[in-house]
Amino acid sequence: AALGHAYGDWTFNSETKTHAKTCANDASHVITENCTITSVVSGNKVTHTCSVCNGTYETGLIETDKTTCGVTDPIMVTAYDTFSGAWVGLYKKDENPDPDTGGIESLFWAYITEDMVGKPFDLTAVVPGVSAGNRGEKLSNGEYMLYFFGNSGYNNIVAELELEVFTDMSNTEFELLFYNGEARENGYHRDFELKTVDNPAGGEE
Repeated sequence: AALGHAYGDWTFNSETKTHAKTCANDASHVITENCTITSVVSGNKVTHTCSVCNGTYETGLIETDKTTCGVTDPIMVTAYDTFSGAWVGLYKKDENPDPDTGGIESLFWAYITEDMVGKPFDLTAVVPGVSAGNRGEKLSNGEYMLYFFGNSGYNNIVAELELEVFTDMSNTEFELLFYNGEARENGYHRDFELKTVDNPAGGEE
């Protein structure tokens, strides 16, 4: 006779921001849903809680959808608070973000208006009146810092995040090199399978 379903409690996944529950009678039956998140700001921290599974996690006043990305990838940023003149700016790591003290302008920036709070936006998408790519430079390999400024100036950083950027491999030609029997592409370690194939001209390749 069929046992029917007997689902247990929701289990929270902090990485995917989902929750799931499994049938005790058949572990192949799993229900997974996106969490319904409520965010509460306290100082420079934000506590996010799911109203369904009660899962919780904390962030700063800003977060990104990833901490590593390709040079052509969008950088999705979410800000959880706003202030008078608040904005976010992306800089190369170790750059001084304050031009008044010998610093440099940001690569990308955006004002954080009230209607943007809690909503992801692409920092690399230039929106007239809201953002602009100050330097006109493209992203390149390296480490970057995303700063959240609490006013229209440069000296009130209320949150910051690190971001690492890699070259987009999809449209790039690489030289295949060997190091101690390992195949590598321009210094990037990858897994390769070497095969012997028939050569129409004779011999092997």
